Amino acid sequence: IIAGKIGTRGSQLHSCALALGAFDGLHRGHQALIQGVLDARDRLGLETGALFTFMQHPRQLLDPRTEPFLLTTWRAKLGLLQKMDCPVIVAADFCPELSRLSYQEFVAKFLVGYLGMKHLVAGYDTHLGADRHGTADTLSELGQELGYTVEVVPPVKEGGQIISSSAIRQAVSSGDLPLAAAMLGPASVVSLLLAAARLCLRNELWGKARSYLESVIALKPSPEAYQDYGRLLTQLGEGDAAADAYRNGLLLVSQPTLPAIPHIPEPADTDVVAGAGGDTGAQQSQQFPSRQ
Repeated sequence: IIAGKIGTRGSQLHSCALALGAFDGLHRGHQALIQGVLDARDRLGLETGALFTFMQHPRQLLDPRTEPFLLTTWRAKLGLLQKMDCPVIVAADFCPELSRLSYQEFVAKFLVGYLGMKHLVAGYDTHLGADRHGTADTLSELGQELGYTVEVVPPVKEGGQIISSSAIRQAVSSGDLPLAAAMLGPASVVSLLLAAARLCLRNELWGKARSYLESVIALKPSPEAYQDYGRLLTQLGEGDAAADAYRNGLLLVSQPTLPAIPHIPEPADTDVVAGAGGDTGAQQSQQFPSRQ
């Protein structure tokens, strides 16, 4: 676990392989990046592997009018990352100061200077920096100067379609949950159902939202699911049931029976916290009908 303010201390890792991104949904494309980090760590004899991600989706700051509905909550994302054996997770606050940095400044100060990056595992469509000029090619050129290497992970496809968080949101929006589930992989099915429920809540499809939320609670109850369920029941005028839902959610928070996720402080402009953790309860699966 690393905690501190970027730039106030020296390198926190001696050497690492690293990937970065929002990792919303932690779909099969993200999983390929994570596996690439772990493989590079072992192949190159580096100290560790690290993922650099954000406590809020960058579009929530950059373009709040079109911010996407999220496939995973922050807590759920950390839980999934723990199950994927990520050694180090860097959780940054995507703040205005960060959004204005060029890719050269960001890589030199944060990834190399602060995290000791020696190898970058990049997605095929990587674009870093305020000007989005940090592509696979320009990052490779910068690596020659700063002393790191770059490998590019090709796109992962499902049924001929490139897997991405946007593609999964589109599949959920169109009601194609089997496609969304296939893109996410089995570890993220509960997150998929919760994302579908929240999309239905946004569009005031109360019946479908209720069905999805009750499925989530039956499979793997969480404070987030109970909170959304309570809001839905309040909207439907079922005050007593809503109070029960809120109470059940609070009980999960106040009486944990599972290893807790390390505390993450309120985001500050340049705070960075890294840690791994999440829910590790018994896994159950939701079956979807096969796509025709």
